Amino acid sequence: AVLDEIEMIIDCGGSNMNTTQVWGNYKSVVEYYVNQGTAYYAISDVIGSSLETMEIAENVTLTFLNNRYYGIKSANPNDTSIGFYLRYYDTYLCMFGDAEEKAEASFMALNRKFTTEADTVIYKANHHGSNGSNKEDFLNWLQPDYCLISSAIVNAGGTVNFDQHPYYDAVTRIARHTQEIYWNGITGTLHFEVTKD
Repeated sequence: AVLDEIEMIIDCGGSNMNTTQVWGNYKSVVEYYVNQGTAYYAISDVIGSSLETMEIAENVTLTFLNNRYYGIKSANPNDTSIGFYLRYYDTYLCMFGDAEEKAEASFMALNRKFTTEADTVIYKANHHGSNGSNKEDFLNWLQPDYCLISSAIVNAGGTVNFDQHPYYDAVTRIARHTQEIYWNGITGTLHFEVTKD
């Protein structure tokens, strides 16, 4: 279904980040909405601007985080993923897309630590729980209280393929920080209710 109105699109930037059909389809959709009046921004233009932190609902802010790989065509496409958090009082929902180890290091280097031990941090695991992501230094920086992992269960000839997302080593690293780990492959759709207190 096509949405009637999209107010703003923010993406990793670059009109030709790769040559895949998916990217081409995505850029066609962006062009359609821009022609309908939707505002478009590359994330590199958002960082440092008034759009870096936006109030999107009462007491809910969206803050984008800097990453040196934004808009770099030669970079691993996963490392160009946008990082952001939604904040509601002392609860933070943190997402960094498919960011891998280099991008995780970049997020840590270019952004101040934005949470304290008193805050609740809900973290969507990077790159579907990949071994190339969710590194110990990054998890120490983020200090998640809850972790959500979104990935499919892959069947190979009727047997479960264990060489897939989420990877055992990544989940083990995350489990050093929280036992509250939820994978949609087991738990299905998750609903969190966040309250002020």
